[in-house]
Amino acid sequence: MFEDNFFDKRASTNYRVFRYLKALEATNFTINRLARESRLSYSQTYNAFQDIMVSLQLMQHRTMADLNEADFADVGAAVSVDTYRFHLLSDTVAYAFFDRLFTVPGFDAHAFCQDSGVSLPTLRRRIAPFRAYMAQAGVTLNPTTWRLEGSELRIRLLILTFYQMAYRGVGWPFSTAAYRQAVADLDACNAADSRWFDASAQPTKLDLMVLAIQRLRLASGHPIAVNRRFQGIIGDAGMTLAPLIYTPATFPALDSPTLAAERDFYYFCRVHFLSFNATVTPIQERIMAAFAVGDHAINRFAGGLMTALIDATNPTMREAAPSCHAVLAVNLHRMALSSYVTDGAFAKRLDFMPDLGDRAENGALPRLIQRFFTGLTPGDPAGLFRPYYQAMHRDLYRIIAPDFPGLNADHLLTVAVFVEPGTFVSRDLLQFLTGLDFVRVLDPAATERPDLIISGLSDTTMLAAHYGEDALANIQLVPWAEWADDNDFFHLMTVLQLARRA
Repeated sequence: MFEDNFFDKRASTNYRVFRYLKALEATNFTINRLARESRLSYSQTYNAFQDIMVSLQLMQHRTMADLNEADFADVGAAVSVDTYRFHLLSDTVAYAFFDRLFTVPGFDAHAFCQDSGVSLPTLRRRIAPFRAYMAQAGVTLNPTTWRLEGSELRIRLLILTFYQMAYRGVGWPFSTAAYRQAVADLDACNAADSRWFDASAQPTKLDLMVLAIQRLRLASGHPIAVNRRFQGIIGDAGMTLAPLIYTPATFPALDSPTLAAERDFYYFCRVHFLSFNATVTPIQERIMAAFAVGDHAINRFAGGLMTALIDATNPTMREAAPSCHAVLAVNLHRMALSSYVTDGAFAKRLDFMPDLGDRAENGALPRLIQRFFTGLTPGDPAGLFRPYYQAMHRDLYRIIAPDFPGLNADHLLTVAVFVEPGTFVSRDLLQFLTGLDFVRVLDPAATERPDLIISGLSDTTMLAAHYGEDALANIQLVPWAEWADDNDFFHLMTVLQLARRA
């Protein structure tokens, strides 16, 4: 989804083919098989393969030669999908434009066009997709001055999201000096407030980018304004924030209100990002305990939505237990805080996950989310979230659906498995399927008609007797090998994704 904003058709095809190449590199694949797996024509696949092989040699400073499928394992072994993706991305005018816009003070679009060898109309056309996304995230690009316009909070979240997505799995977007400074800043912040931060935790690139972008914006004359909403939440919860590195000694040019605002921004970012770990960390538990104090909008909204979800769940199901949703509870609070503090839409990684289609608009779970928003009243502290439905409901659906499969049953792909039980084959297959949040595995004895059958049976006689000949004719059947390997699982994932979108 992120790449769609920058890649032309040729780059998109090359990226798609390269992903399949990496998935199949351990096999004796052919262009024909590659075309079949990637659902492209033979000529598209062949041309993309040739482009890729040239690029791989250039990326590794290797001697240029005509290479075939058998050479890919050698030439492509050292290049990951993310590395090749970034190679394609960094070669686009649109990416180079935004990279320079976000990092160069006094950015000059006309000079950029001259350096890049493109006309101004061409530049406007190339940057239009990401520029449209920016507007959805509350940031606009002035067509005359080429300056970013919007709240500084939204601008920083946009820049952060841009570099998170662009540098996924690859290097560091800023200078070595900026990296070292970010590491020192992170160490100082962690040591200054052990209630919120864990000094022993391994620093992530995201942690460091927050601090680097903060200094980048300050250096270019863009301090952040005091956010009264964030200060109000902190005050209602009775939390005290440490000065951290935001002192006159570190930032002598900033006045006291601006130092407090920059400190608040850093604390906000450390709470803001969603977690998809299996358990809640001790730091998250402390933050949740702080949010539970007082009768404020964040707790009312997140707690009220969780109660609505559990009340609507079949009480005999495992998901009816609140204890099963500890991580989701943290994420609901985080999402509520972010929407409240930014006053609606803002840039985030969730925006670039695979398209939901209409799944977030129709069905039992989307209707429940919509009813919850509709039921918010002006007198309720959570009532201020009612106007944020359009900005929030799709993201809420994304994070809630995996936790409440019963409420989302009408959007799950139902799969029946007829493989000999009690074997390594059945164990591995079921483990794979149950790890997919969009799949519901049916009991083979159930009479419910599945969307797809995975079968290790040598013929369909038993399946026809179970479901009926006519019904079976309309159910997709996936044969399963007695000794399935990685390629079988890769093919199965492709089939499941296609069936899900059908």
